[in-house]
Amino acid sequence: MLVGCLYYAALSGLASSTKMLLDKDADVNAQGGRYGNALQAASYRGHDKVVQMLLEKDADVNAQGGDYGNALYAASYGGHDKVVQMLLEKDADVNAQGGDYGNALQAASYGGHDKVVQMLLEKNADVNAQGGDYGNALQAASYGGHDKVVQMLLEKNADVNAQGGDYGNAVQAASFGGHDKVVQMLLENDADVNAQGGRYGNALYAASYGGHDKVVQMLLEKDADVNVQGGYYGNALQAASYNMAHKCLRASCYGGHNKVVQMAAGEGRRRERARPRKIVQMLLENDTDVNAQGGFWGNALQAASYGGHDKVVQMLLEKDADVNAQGGFWGNALQAASDGGHDKIVQMLLAKCADIEMRTLTTADSAIVSTAVKRVGMPSPGTVEQQNSSFATTASVTRVVSHRSHLYEEIEWGEASAIDDHGKGPAKDGCRVNVYADSCWLALGRKVRRLAKSAVPASG
Repeated sequence: MLVGCLYYAALSGLASSTKMLLDKDADVNAQGGRYGNALQAASYRGHDKVVQMLLEKDADVNAQGGDYGNALYAASYGGHDKVVQMLLEKDADVNAQGGDYGNALQAASYGGHDKVVQMLLEKNADVNAQGGDYGNALQAASYGGHDKVVQMLLEKNADVNAQGGDYGNAVQAASFGGHDKVVQMLLENDADVNAQGGRYGNALYAASYGGHDKVVQMLLEKDADVNVQGGYYGNALQAASYNMAHKCLRASCYGGHNKVVQMAAGEGRRRERARPRKIVQMLLENDTDVNAQGGFWGNALQAASYGGHDKVVQMLLEKDADVNAQGGFWGNALQAASDGGHDKIVQMLLAKCADIEMRTLTTADSAIVSTAVKRVGMPSPGTVEQQNSSFATTASVTRVVSHRSHLYEEIEWGEASAIDDHGKGPAKDGCRVNVYADSCWLALGRKVRRLAKSAVPASG
């Protein structure tokens, strides 16, 4: 009973209650709770008076356990310099390993607590100790953009090219965060601009994906390899072409952050969308391979097409991006743009498709499209003539190219014309028919085929 009371009194910083419990011989080193013991709990919260009382009762300063491994780590993570000093005076192990950040120095570096970092370094903390989420203290500080801490670590001979952690190395971590001042410091200390590893493969990819044009420029000036392959999006150009700017708006919408949405949709969003264009331009000016294959989207053109970045698409096309290149999640850029609902980009891609045979819809073709559109609850463009004039601009049907041998390989004319608007098929509940040019031919795609297969047979 006294044990649990002591832990929670220490966690809450209740000095008088803590003293009373200690006077009743509560076990000062009892293990348990999220923070392992009373000393770690008080250290995490920065309750220096309680920490002092526990230490005077011979609390084990190096006891292991809990979320933060030990009391010094917990205090360092929170930036509680007074508590850190008290623990160090009681010979806390400055290099003890454990916790998400590996050791006290990495924890303090991650939080940017320069005063605590200085105290730990003066007690001979190993500046290059490996372990934890960020591999080492320098990477942790670089990720957070804590330039003062980075400088302190470098002055203590931190290995600027040490490998490990989520981002592989310090320069990649700083590049991903867009911390140009830290990147500059690392480069001036001979950071390997082309070092491989980590979540994003290399620093240039990380900066390109994050939309940090200033960092990209700095890396290019240090001869970063623009064509190195790796990472989820294959290379820096593909990462920049897709970019993460639109994700911010989507995440804000899902989170209900109305003000953020308004800002993102206004001037802030325009600025964000300008960044990938600038980065793409820089990469193209440095002879990046516009048709490099690999990554989730297969190539940069497909990435930009799905992301709706029409100006980036234009830049890539002007550099002779292969509009018919196959690969990636959507197969080609045209399908990617169509699925994303980006009519303008579809038009741009079709304009570059020299082998496309553009034709108007026949009456039979029109009947299939009209029935399918009705089936999923979308407004029909009307007559054949109206459809022919409106399909190029209708949001759901961006362009129609007729090639029956492809379109009807799985659909018989009788079945297709008998699609029943009242039937219950797999494409109901808000699904839309997406009419798109597939490899430069018309494809109503799987959804129409599924509609046809689930259709009610024609009567008579």
